[in-house]
Amino acid sequence: MRLVWFLAGALILSMGYSPTAAHQDAPLKVKLQRVYKAGESQDYTFVIEFDEGESVKLEGAFNLTIQKLADGGSAEIVEKVTKLKVTFGGESLDEQELPEPETLTYGPNGLPTELTDEYDLMSVLSYLGGWLPNTEVELGGTYEFKWIPGRTSIRAEGKATLIATGRLFEERVAKIEMEISCAGDADMGSSKTALTSYLNLETGKIVRIVGTSDLSAGGETATIKFDFKKVRS
Repeated sequence: MRLVWFLAGALILSMGYSPTAAHQDAPLKVKLQRVYKAGESQDYTFVIEFDEGESVKLEGAFNLTIQKLADGGSAEIVEKVTKLKVTFGGESLDEQELPEPETLTYGPNGLPTELTDEYDLMSVLSYLGGWLPNTEVELGGTYEFKWIPGRTSIRAEGKATLIATGRLFEERVAKIEMEISCAGDADMGSSKTALTSYLNLETGKIVRIVGTSDLSAGGETATIKFDFKKVRS
């Protein structure tokens, strides 16, 4: 979503995971796919940290609501930032204006099929860990990652490994580790991201994404730490 782009513009889990991959009842293969359900609504929290000479911390919440299903396993999803707090150098800044809700079409691999030119390499961090190959993958198996959304120069490629399946609180999840390289036009620069995703094993919905991204642009480099986490009902 445009979340990270908007937040950056304002300035310029511990969750119990119980792996079961080694258990006898664990499947040898699982199908990693995104299954959308009309009307489904999910809240998430986020924490994003980086350094601009002073430490910057962005905290808040957003909601994803499936507005309607579309052909080919796609769906129209409304993205809405609901809370935002910015801390710069240890001091909280004034209350931030929230962006307008945005409706995007998500494909069967779990990510938007198109983005606008307002997006940059920071703004896609909340998306990358939700990508799924829409096919069966062996436990421990590695598969290629490729996401090239329309209407933008952004291109993301890399590899992902299905580490295990397990239970994260009340739901079964797939634990996936990804290494992704992103690039756009000359102004955007490039990034290298390493992350771990926990995705619902039945629907592919994001449960948690945590990682770091090294972003290089305009001759400068920044390391961004991020954590997107489902709000449990």
